[in-house]
Amino acid sequence: MQTVEQQIKTLEKKVRELKEHIQEHEKGIQADQIIRSIAVNSPSNIMLLDMDAHIKYINRTVPGITPEEMLGLNLIEIVEEQFKPGICGALERVAKTGKPDRYETSYTSPSGDFSWWDSSVGP
Repeated sequence: MQTVEQQIKTLEKKVRELKEHIQEHEKGIQADQIIRSIAVNSPSNIMLLDMDAHIKYINRTVPGITPEEMLGLNLIEIVEEQFKPGICGALERVAKTGKPDRYETSYTSPSGDFSWWDSSVGP
């Protein structure tokens, strides 16, 4: 059985450990908030894909399509046929090497607006 002094020391240790845990958790929350702010406010298109190229996050899209509508779609399946080899190649190289790569695509909206996309890919 612990003495009162031992119980106090044990309790103080647990309080210190809890404070450290809370501080680490708060750092993680702050980092998440910073990353989210960068992604949301970036003028660049930012996507997070799973290993099968399904869109898990996208900060902006082309006019007429919301980011929410893009979630879960497979990037390879929604691009024009001519761009699929470049995207697949870049994704495969990143998965294999762990080094950044890039690919190019374009998009023509239903109203005829054309946009060219030069995309960087990272692990």
